[in-house]
Amino acid sequence: MARKGGFGPHLIVEASGCSRRMFDPKAVRGFLERAVKRLGLTRISEPFVEYYDLGRWNKGVSGIILVSESHITIHTFMKGGWIFADVFSCKEIDQRAFEGLVKKEFRPRRMESNYLRRGKGFRR
Repeated sequence: MARKGGFGPHLIVEASGCSRRMFDPKAVRGFLERAVKRLGLTRISEPFVEYYDLGRWNKGVSGIILVSESHITIHTFMKGGWIFADVFSCKEIDQRAFEGLVKKEFRPRRMESNYLRRGKGFRR
């Protein structure tokens, strides 16, 4: 969505009731790689993805990929099938494309997004 001004957009997506794919580090890695392509960003790192089990509700997969425009991250939690993902960029991003990818890859029962403008006083 074209909303100009400041440094750039920060899209935050929260989803619950997601499929078990969210617990597969390979699936999360693939999601990060496809998100970069879908959004037309420039990858500058390999995805870093880790499964973690810190007990009780604190189990899941977290990942990040650095792009020249900033980053894409995802954190999953087994309890409730939660995903928290975000894209921060110095160029405009397609909110619907990222939301659509989350839906396609993880099939959430519920999803909510927030699109913020960061660095409103930033001058290029």
